[in-house]
Amino acid sequence: MRRNTLNRYFSKAAVGKFEPYIKQSCDKLTKRLLDYRGKGPMTISSAYSSFATDVITEYLFGESFEYLDRDRFLPNLQPASDSFGAMLPTLRFVPWLSSAMRLVSK
Repeated sequence: MRRNTLNRYFSKAAVGKFEPYIKQSCDKLTKRLLDYRGKGPMTISSAYSSFATDVITEYLFGESFEYLDRDRFLPNLQPASDSFGAMLPTLRFVPWLSSAMRLVSK
């Protein structure tokens, strides 16, 4: 039943309508990466994280966070995502910790 509710958002037609925005974001990412050429090191994962966040937030909320427009693509959601990923093994063996974290964050 829950899957049927979400099916319309992930149909070929729905994703096809969103394709121009994805292409526009790819072009923006490419341009920004080319702008950094010769300007020293940068963290490529921050660029990809910014791209993914912009596309996902535009699709889900109708408004992008516009991380691709930020200097060196920072700040973005990558540190939070990495931290959560690092916690997953702990949460697997200490399931009550997840509930405690939810209570603290309220």
